[in-house]
Amino acid sequence: MASEANTGIATRSNNTHSKRLNDKENSKTIPPLLLPPCDPYREHKFQTSSRVSAVRPAGTGWRINRERRKPADQPQRCQAYNSAMSTKIGLISDLHATPAPAQEALTRLAEAGADRILCAGDIAGYGDELDRTIELLTAHGCEAICGNHELWYQEASRNASGDPLSRFLGDLPAVINTTIAGRSLYMVHASPPQSCLDGIKLLDENGNIIPEQRQEWSERLAGFGHDVLIVGHTHQVFSERLGDTLVINPGSTKFNHSCMILSVPELECTVIPLSGKPVIRAWNWGMETITPPERR
Repeated sequence: MASEANTGIATRSNNTHSKRLNDKENSKTIPPLLLPPCDPYREHKFQTSSRVSAVRPAGTGWRINRERRKPADQPQRCQAYNSAMSTKIGLISDLHATPAPAQEALTRLAEAGADRILCAGDIAGYGDELDRTIELLTAHGCEAICGNHELWYQEASRNASGDPLSRFLGDLPAVINTTIAGRSLYMVHASPPQSCLDGIKLLDENGNIIPEQRQEWSERLAGFGHDVLIVGHTHQVFSERLGDTLVINPGSTKFNHSCMILSVPELECTVIPLSGKPVIRAWNWGMETITPPERR
């Protein structure tokens, strides 16, 4: 694992969020990592006042204890309101027909309060339980796009009439382009506009940012016009601002042991480790004894 200074990942205290997760995890679960906010236009951080407390009783909205409140304490109510309006988006990618880590990711994202779950492609490939993996995505209402392994699976199955898995994969869109909580999000498997193979690779084998790669992709994404770009494909885990766009890769649930929560409009990313293992920031074939399969 690379140092926090090099990787751009910084752990940060978030007692409320961590408690919701840790109460339901066993002792082997590794706590999530909170990536720093990357939005230069985000609201100011207000100081918490001991004279004003924001309370949210079960079944009610936010209630402010107004006793002894002074005008200087008013921003605390705004902070509570902004927190209540935040939308959490679960992010997964590169499941590769392996349901166990996918199931854990979907469960933990739900426990973290994800309002929507997005999958950046490569549901198929490498593993041999594609049907079960698709069932999990469908059961959790996950919104997915097509990756290169979906295209290869369809090529190999084009003569198999009536294959329900091929039909499901064939119906997946190439991109998802949407707006959530005032933020424009664009999701594609490798890179925009619709590439499934030209992946955004920012990290070296130790998980450190490669300055030349960051510069190249900053230039290539100039004028992209979206607040957030979500990708997969490269089996790397990062959340980096390139130009005016926050580029996120949640990593592979199978290989990187990771998924993410994105909070909008704040643009804060939390990395959630899976399978009781540390997150591998940059996974490559030399790190595991596995033979890359033929295209299928």
